Amino acid sequence: MGWTGGELKTERRDLYDLAKARVLGLGYGCGAKKFVTLAQIYGITLTEAQALEAVQAYRASNPLVTQFWQRCQEWLLWAARAKEDLNVKLKSGRALSYFDFHSLPSDRPGGRMDLRARTTRNGNLTRIYGGLLTENIVQATARDLFMDGYLRLIDAGLPPVLHVHDEYVCEVPEDSSKKDLQEIERIVTLSSSWADGLPVGVEGQLRNEYFK
Repeated sequence: MGWTGGELKTERRDLYDLAKARVLGLGYGCGAKKFVTLAQIYGITLTEAQALEAVQAYRASNPLVTQFWQRCQEWLLWAARAKEDLNVKLKSGRALSYFDFHSLPSDRPGGRMDLRARTTRNGNLTRIYGGLLTENIVQATARDLFMDGYLRLIDAGLPPVLHVHDEYVCEVPEDSSKKDLQEIERIVTLSSSWADGLPVGVEGQLRNEYFK
């Protein structure tokens, strides 16, 4: 995005929020109209023309991401045509499974067909497409990394008392808190055996009470 400064989050919070919205929306195939709404969650006001420009710029500068959407879409279409379940094996060894594929008329303008599947054997049919499958794969992988860190903290005698989304909350003695925080940060940024070389970052703070 043209940033050449230092710590984006502290130096240009507005640009940081836009970058985050791009990753969490445009990274999974979000279109311009939807991106206008998504950006508002981060306090960003965009016209549809500005959102379209952001979508086009993101896709042009991230060809490997858009190629992965296409690959995921091909997997989904294969399952639908073959009338087979789709099992996507993750790097951790787990699998994401999709069942009972259907093509149904879309409720979106243009009269296109939507591809729908169940995420459990008896669940509801939900719309599925390459960008959404990409999001599911990324989030499932993040969950597995997070739980690997969780188990390492337990093994180290620093068990979280709770976790919220992507946060661990650990309770430690006040007199050793600074040292314990450093150890917690070290432990949770270790590479999992199945993700060797993947950079994992963490931001830790000491507080007397839980905060958001």
